[in-house]
Amino acid sequence: MKADLHVHSEFSKRPSEWILKKLDCPESFTPPTSVYNILRERGMSIVTITDHNSIEGCLEIAHLPGVFISEEVTTYFPEDRCKLHVLVWDIDENIHSDLQEVRGNVYELVQYLNERGITHALAHPLYNINRKLTPNHFEKSLLLFKNFEINGARSDEQNKQLELILSMLDREVIEMLQEKHNLPANHEFPWQKSLTGGSDDHSGLTPGRVCTSVEGTHTVKEFLQGIENHEARVLGQASSPQALAHNLYSIAYQYYTHKFKLVGRAHNDVAMGFLERFLIPGETRQPSWRALVNSYLIHRRSVRGESVGVTRILEMIRRETNELIRDDPQLKEILYSRNGEGREMEQEWFRFVNTVSNKVLCHFADHVMDCLAGAHLLNLFNSLGSAAGLYTLLAPYFISFSVFSQGRSLADRVFKNFVQPTWTESADCSQVKVAHFTDTFYEINGVTWTLKRQLQHAQSAGRHYTILTCDADNGSALKGVRNFKPIRTYELSVYPEQKLFYPPFLEMLNYCYQEGFTHIHSATPGPLGLVGLAIARILKLPLVGTYHTAIPQYAQYLTEDAGVADIVWSYILWLL
Repeated sequence: MKADLHVHSEFSKRPSEWILKKLDCPESFTPPTSVYNILRERGMSIVTITDHNSIEGCLEIAHLPGVFISEEVTTYFPEDRCKLHVLVWDIDENIHSDLQEVRGNVYELVQYLNERGITHALAHPLYNINRKLTPNHFEKSLLLFKNFEINGARSDEQNKQLELILSMLDREVIEMLQEKHNLPANHEFPWQKSLTGGSDDHSGLTPGRVCTSVEGTHTVKEFLQGIENHEARVLGQASSPQALAHNLYSIAYQYYTHKFKLVGRAHNDVAMGFLERFLIPGETRQPSWRALVNSYLIHRRSVRGESVGVTRILEMIRRETNELIRDDPQLKEILYSRNGEGREMEQEWFRFVNTVSNKVLCHFADHVMDCLAGAHLLNLFNSLGSAAGLYTLLAPYFISFSVFSQGRSLADRVFKNFVQPTWTESADCSQVKVAHFTDTFYEINGVTWTLKRQLQHAQSAGRHYTILTCDADNGSALKGVRNFKPIRTYELSVYPEQKLFYPPFLEMLNYCYQEGFTHIHSATPGPLGLVGLAIARILKLPLVGTYHTAIPQYAQYLTEDAGVADIVWSYILWLL
């Protein structure tokens, strides 16, 4: 038998991600019947829904074959209110009512569950829900819980670290933890743990992607007993920042279509039809010929050189979306045939958002630079205020990469507690990975010469040091140098010899996360420096900044305007 033991419906109403809280948006819009149908279609033998502190979703489908009642209980360590989520399966309304009484204290909650023989597991054990989880809390969890979840919304790296830690437990380790925390283990043979799997889906896009399988079982009771007997296997794919962002976009889109009563309008709008293909679970209608004509008219409108206020940015996003759909064969195929599922859809969505945001960023950056060059400061401040529209477009990716980076950091700290100290000490230096952002690597000057020497010394010493730059000519291929193709080149009218390259922000963010850099060095106040600063903030990495001390003076010399020099000074101070 197979079951997705962690999935949500529209009865999960209180989100944990701040962007959904700011929007006053529920965690999920998926009706329980849709959850049931999707899970059945994807091969689940039995079905449950684990909404937060609620069983309403389960009760709505309780009459259907193979359904059992469960929930995800929010609980706390009473000593510091560190939050945990506990999955509790096969319960009834009376047990649910009792759980609400005892869930404020994790020790009382676990005692209640054990006394009644209710199968349960610690959900996403290395996910820092309210930023209070520490290695000590995880160690206490090892004494409290027998079953631990491999979570479908967490990274494969984090899940494998959890599995490795659990496999390293033995009687000696458990006895040491009991003495350290003055806390007895709650079950027999506490060093033997079982794993369960669930998708932790909120959007309706990924139910069943991760599930639990128990061979030779035919009833819910046998299935859950198989988990207790260490007979369960976890099947499926882990998540990624792209997957989490895709789900956040989906939830936000479903929220706005419901709030503004836009459901069903995709038939008359190509852009909305395209968004529904990517962001709404299930089949959607193709856009009509009238929508295609409207898309063509939108494409013909020019936006370059006009004000880029928030409203204008939204218009640009719509225009660029229509243009991209028209010119991109893969995206056009998805629009008309929904050809693509799972990972492919997440990667295509990332490519789509990256392409559209790059084009919008070009319009925005051009306008800002034109204002600076012409000293139109009022227009500049108006344009900077409109950056909120672009930020909102990319916010799900900022949040997702930040969440996964923090999860990686916590998992590493927990893991180090369970390895030999000599391993940790010898690995400290080799674990440092520096990303050095510069926009002058391919120029012929002293800075370039110094950077090449630094790169040679780092490689000879076996250090992880990578230079990240952005140049249209691509330059020579050197080991340790990653050059990104700029999305546009801006030529300064007051200084034609100096060109500014607009870097592809999302691509660089994804690269830095995938490479696992631990430190950022931003060696320029230009566009690359801004990208380095933003990536350091999103991934919560230490940042070192260096810059040419005469930049404000250069600005005054080139523009003959002391006001511009003051602005540049303020910018440099803010950047550092």
